[in-house]
Amino acid sequence: RSGFDPARGTLLRLEGFAASVGARSDALCADLRVQPVEVVDGAASRQLWHAHASAAALVRQPVVWRISVPPGDAPAVLERLQPQGYVLDWGGGLILAGFPAVDAMRVRGALASGHATLLKAAAAERTTTASFQPLAPAAAAAAARLKVAFDPRNVLNPGRME
Repeated sequence: RSGFDPARGTLLRLEGFAASVGARSDALCADLRVQPVEVVDGAASRQLWHAHASAAALVRQPVVWRISVPPGDAPAVLERLQPQGYVLDWGGGLILAGFPAVDAMRVRGALASGHATLLKAAAAERTTTASFQPLAPAAAAAAARLKVAFDPRNVLNPGRME
């Protein structure tokens, strides 16, 4: 697993037996011609990756978007959006980005491909902004048919994803 946090740099997660992890870490560092800045294991590693995956670095941001793009698109998307804070996961394919306000048109318009989901915003902003990226008409029609087939009484998430 790999990620990036501007405050920590590139994060790589290697799992397995200590000898195997050590050998793979040494080989990877030799191939990349780098030295690890910090090696974290055990409980500290679990805590680090939990904080990274939950975007703990963005807890003070008033608005957080979850943006899924092809990993190679991440630098251009970040350049266009200029978030106040961000972390990357999935080798750059997942961007968790913080902003001062909801601007769905700007965020979703910055994507050549992929999608953006609003994760965090004030209640008033959440009622006026679709959390999920709108589907293309054909996909929306298929999703509607599936929802009716599996939830004919509309008891699961009424008013959402319709």
